[in-house]
Amino acid sequence: MKKSLYIAGLLLASSLYGAESTQTENFYVGIGFSNGTGTETNDWTGGLNTDTKVDYDSKAFPLSIGMITSKNDRVELSYTNADVDTNEGTSYDIVGIDLNYDFTLESLRVDQVLPYIGLGIGLYEFKDSGTIYNIQGNEDLQGLALNLNLGLLYNLSKKIEFEAAYQYKNIQWEELESVNSSEKLKVDEEIHSLYVGFNYKF
Repeated sequence: MKKSLYIAGLLLASSLYGAESTQTENFYVGIGFSNGTGTETNDWTGGLNTDTKVDYDSKAFPLSIGMITSKNDRVELSYTNADVDTNEGTSYDIVGIDLNYDFTLESLRVDQVLPYIGLGIGLYEFKDSGTIYNIQGNEDLQGLALNLNLGLLYNLSKKIEFEAAYQYKNIQWEELESVNSSEKLKVDEEIHSLYVGFNYKF
């Protein structure tokens, strides 16, 4: 399942690249830091039908590669390994790839500051969730993320760009069954993050 999710993401990225490549002006690579808060909702059905929510803090250093179209929009593929610390004292990692399209708002540009709004999807893995939730086969949860980004781009030089953004992510994890009962688990994540980073243009 994990391999198929990543392959699907790569195929989607390559298809989008084919649609945009004739209009591409240049490429870039980026690195940044995100700090956020989130809520994990655990919904058990088939037994006690319990619904619990856990709040947490998350930190990550995303790596990205992207291209800039002739319209100055951005098509970006990024890798994220987020460290999560819950208010219950547990820790785990959420790892995945995202494919986002950022629409730049030229009409709102102020000097070198360019706003954008971005939409995208992601494919994620909830590390050690099989052990944490006592899931059959100890398989880690796989999930699909929906992304919304609101940010600003600022040219520090011809090659280096500073980026700051608010990022919203909703991850819908697959439903799995408990080892010791007929209960099924559905986990959802909502993450609100502030991101800062730098892009190097080729």
